[in-house]
Amino acid sequence: MLLRFHPAAVVLALCSFAMACPGQERPTAGRKEILILHSYHAGYNWTDELNRGLRSVLEAQQFETEIWVEYLDTRRVPSPAHLTQERERLSRKYAGRTLDLIVASDDDAATLLAQPGEPLFAQSPVVFCGVSGMGLVESLPRSRFTGLIEVFQLDTLLNRVLSVLPLTSRIVVVTDNAPSNAAHRKMLIDLGKRRSAPPFEYL
Repeated sequence: MLLRFHPAAVVLALCSFAMACPGQERPTAGRKEILILHSYHAGYNWTDELNRGLRSVLEAQQFETEIWVEYLDTRRVPSPAHLTQERERLSRKYAGRTLDLIVASDDDAATLLAQPGEPLFAQSPVVFCGVSGMGLVESLPRSRFTGLIEVFQLDTLLNRVLSVLPLTSRIVVVTDNAPSNAAHRKMLIDLGKRRSAPPFEYL
C-alpha cells in the first residue's frame, strides 16, 4: 500500500518550517509569496490532485498568498539537459523576487533545488512531498529542507497479492528511468532478495 498524505499536512509543515528557519529573514506581515514546484506536468493525475489540494488549503489561510506554480515536466522530458534548462529559466524568471516558501513535489523538484554549487532560491525554505529516494532525502540540508517522505509497504502489498493469486510463478517489475521510479525499483530489488519465492524479473 502506498502512503499518501493530505495537502493540509504539507501546508502545516510549510508554515511551521518557515517560522523556525534560522538566519533567514522573512516578512512578518503582508502577502506571502509561495512557489509550488512540480516535477511532472499539468494533466498528470497525481500532480493535478496535489496542486488542487495545496491551493485550496493555502487560499483558505488568514494571510494573503501569491501562489506561483511551475512544472518541470521530467516524466515526459527525462534528461539532465532539460533540468539544466529549467533551472536557468526559473533563475531568470524569479530573479530579484523573494519567495517565502517553496513546495517541491516529487524527487526531481527536490533534486533541482538541492543541486551543488549555488543553490536555486538559496534564501527560501523548502518543504518537499512525494519524495521516495532515501539517498536524496538524507542529502538535503536540514537548515533549509523539511518534508514528507513517500513510503511503500511492499511486503504487505505483495502478501495480499499472493493470497489472492497463490499460483503466481513469477513477479515482473516494469519501470521507466524517472528518478522516483529508480528508487521504487531499488526497493523492489531489495524486497526480492529477502523473499525466496516467487522469483522477481526486472524489465
